[in-house]
Amino acid sequence: VVWPGQLPQGAPTSPALANLACRRLDARLSGLAAKLGARYTRYADDLSFSFHDRRAAESLEIGRVFWWIDQILQQEGFAEHPGKRQVLRPNRRQMVTGLVVNQKPTIPRDLRRRFRATLHNCKVHGVASQARDRDDFVDYLRGFAAYVQMVQPDLGAAWLAEIDGLTSAN
Repeated sequence: VVWPGQLPQGAPTSPALANLACRRLDARLSGLAAKLGARYTRYADDLSFSFHDRRAAESLEIGRVFWWIDQILQQEGFAEHPGKRQVLRPNRRQMVTGLVVNQKPTIPRDLRRRFRATLHNCKVHGVASQARDRDDFVDYLRGFAAYVQMVQPDLGAAWLAEIDGLTSAN
């Protein structure tokens, strides 16, 4: 379905269609990654190559690797978005699809701090003080905590329990 001249976004079928469209691309990039001693992953249109052996990664000529990736993308009918390419080094914060992935996937610290502050303010001043006329504010709190629970189960579960305590008190 094309509307007007482009695929609609956000439909429940979108991930399945993206996976279908990227099937050959994924196979070819996975093969390249295996030859390089890396692991290839894709989430929607974010492509990642992860190297667990630092020496193997450092021995590669990164410009040549980018050239190979670009060739495969072009041959499969895709184009890289200019300016989105990044090399994430081990001693720096590595963010992929909004998650910090250095050791294991985690929610970025600044998001955790802001959400924790919001929960604290809800506890001290009441949920309504933070809602700012949003009728769905409690749903937002629960939704974000559930998202955190998928990535950091213990923290998300604790926040969901805290939200339940806040809402049952009102």
